[in-house]
Amino acid sequence: MKLPRLVVVTALALVVPAGAASAQVQLVVLSPDNKSLDFGHVPFDVPSATQRISIRNDGTPVSHQEIILSGPYAIVATGGGLGTGQTEFWDVACAPFETDPNSGEFEVDACGTSCSDDEWIERILLNCLGGLLEGPSFAGIGAYLFETVHDTVSFRNPGPDLITITGFASHDPAFSGALASGTLPVTVSVGASVDVTWSFTPTGPDVLSPLDLLAGTSVAGRVQLNGLIRSQVDPGAIGMGLVPLDSVYTLPVRVRNSFPTARTITAMSSDLADCAFTGLVGTTLAPGEFAHGLLTLTANTLGSRRCVMTVAFDEGQGDSGKVFVDVVDPTFSVTVDDATPGDGRLDFGTRKAGS
Repeated sequence: MKLPRLVVVTALALVVPAGAASAQVQLVVLSPDNKSLDFGHVPFDVPSATQRISIRNDGTPVSHQEIILSGPYAIVATGGGLGTGQTEFWDVACAPFETDPNSGEFEVDACGTSCSDDEWIERILLNCLGGLLEGPSFAGIGAYLFETVHDTVSFRNPGPDLITITGFASHDPAFSGALASGTLPVTVSVGASVDVTWSFTPTGPDVLSPLDLLAGTSVAGRVQLNGLIRSQVDPGAIGMGLVPLDSVYTLPVRVRNSFPTARTITAMSSDLADCAFTGLVGTTLAPGEFAHGLLTLTANTLGSRRCVMTVAFDEGQGDSGKVFVDVVDPTFSVTVDDATPGDGRLDFGTRKAGS
């Protein structure tokens, strides 16, 4: 799950005597000198070493101060103040948890004896890279129930130190990780890469969850994995668009046995009378084998229709597929002299193959 970015707001308000003249705050950023903090590579989920932001006020005393902090950052310590000629500091740390770029912003919004005049705002850009290794932020794959599929991703050590991978940690039991070759622990030298094979074994709905590469107690690398369940009924979902009322369409449908042993199809059904799902009951399939049936759509009802085709086996979990159609009034008439005008089909008779 992708977590929302943290936003921290703090405020300071001083009592100002009635009728006090308006004046301006004058903020000067002392550090960082380029108004940007780069924390470099930081292990996931653990705060980095802090960096300091220092701001001096060369104007009138601050009557209202607001600090806004966005991204995976936290203020660890603060001190000083923004009275005239005074300096306030904030020590900030980065604790990345996402595989996306972990950018953020530190903003100071202040005003003087009157906040009806111009406000003074200073912004410091923040950036850190999640993990000690560089690798893909996202990977995805599809699999049938009861089966395990594999994919390989590569992580590079940008330096400056050697990194020893000691293990893998999955946030969902559907995923697991292993070295593509060799055994753990493995040391990745500066500039070198390590290939990681991740596996997906679906047991329920689609899964979106990270896989971590561990260097001791540190999360040195992280990839967000997306595991998609492939339907044993193909098509798993199809949209047929606009279909004229009273027309009949026949589509080929195939069913796959993804079970580790042979199974027999015991039932085929549809949740709407508009669709007939036929031709496969009693068929026995070896593991991984496909059988071909038919879906017949009879457009008897105007409007949006959804047919759910379901197949059941003598053991293990069955599956379903969906067909979506919009049944509309016909905007054409059949002028070809066919066998049964009005049934929505054209009869071209018998022809020699290839003619």
